[in-house]
Amino acid sequence: MPIKNMTILINQLGFQHPKEPTESGMRLSLFIALLASLFTVSAAYAQVGNDSSQFASSPATASTSSSRYYDHERCTVQLIGDLEVPALETGPIKKILVKQGQAVNSQDVLVQLDDNRSRLAEEEAMMRHQVARERATDMTEMNTASKRYQLSAAEYSKSAKLRQSGSVSGHAANRARYSMEVAQLEYQGASNARKMAAGDARVEMVRVKASRASIERHKIKSPVIGNVVEIMREEGEWVTAGDTIMRIARMDRLKVPAFIDGKLYDTHEIDGRPVTVTLKLARDREVEFSGKVVHAEIERRQGNLYRVWAEIDNKMFDGNTGHWMLQPSSVVSMRIHLEDPPLQSASIAEQGGMLQN
Repeated sequence: MPIKNMTILINQLGFQHPKEPTESGMRLSLFIALLASLFTVSAAYAQVGNDSSQFASSPATASTSSSRYYDHERCTVQLIGDLEVPALETGPIKKILVKQGQAVNSQDVLVQLDDNRSRLAEEEAMMRHQVARERATDMTEMNTASKRYQLSAAEYSKSAKLRQSGSVSGHAANRARYSMEVAQLEYQGASNARKMAAGDARVEMVRVKASRASIERHKIKSPVIGNVVEIMREEGEWVTAGDTIMRIARMDRLKVPAFIDGKLYDTHEIDGRPVTVTLKLARDREVEFSGKVVHAEIERRQGNLYRVWAEIDNKMFDGNTGHWMLQPSSVVSMRIHLEDPPLQSASIAEQGGMLQN
């Protein structure tokens, strides 16, 4: 509030300046000046706060560019994936094989659930499979039926000849023919029994495979190369299929956002371009990482800026001790190479790479 307005307010409240410079009048003038100074300082702080909030809401645009590259001095590394790892079967947790913060490979076993029931089911199905397979390969019944058929066929042939000469009655010849036909049916039955046994063996093998798959689902595995962020369950605790057991942060590849001045480059000129990210380590050491711009937002922000995302292949310190160089929230500088054509890059997992134990 200006001093003039402050003085008017004081007058309206009933204060009057004395005509003569008395001691009380001097005190009143000093009080008015002090009060006006306080109002002025408060207004200045309010203006500074407004300017600060406006600055905080706008994206950082510290960058330099040329026809060959576009540089950003301060970019913050972020996770691509923070994955929740669920249980695939229902049962108690038998063993937790990792600890919080531990580096893991893709498909490493993190948690072992109790799989006794599945193992018993596998054993039972395997025994049934073996029995059915033995029945399917057993030729005893078919050989017996074949011999019986051959004998009855010979007897019928002999009876038929004797019947023509009148030495054997028609009833005896018919009995021989019936015996031959029964033997033939027994042979067919034995053959069908072998086929059914072979089918039973295949069914039981399917059950064996299903039991083995269930045993594998009792092993909770890491879906990515990364680090254990949080363990939410304890050994001995009962879990249901779908319950989250732990969280894994993907670390072999990270993302780096940056803002591009839309007055200088359109999105298609940035998307897919290779990038180089530089990280400053302790003792003034620097290390570079490669990647590419994978996405450019279509939404424009204040100042005609748009955001892009680059994915970066991470590195581990020498010795593969499980410690990654790039960490979430690391501050890096990023150079977007404008002259180089868009490229395809693969992460460690996509290249088939693994951590060294």
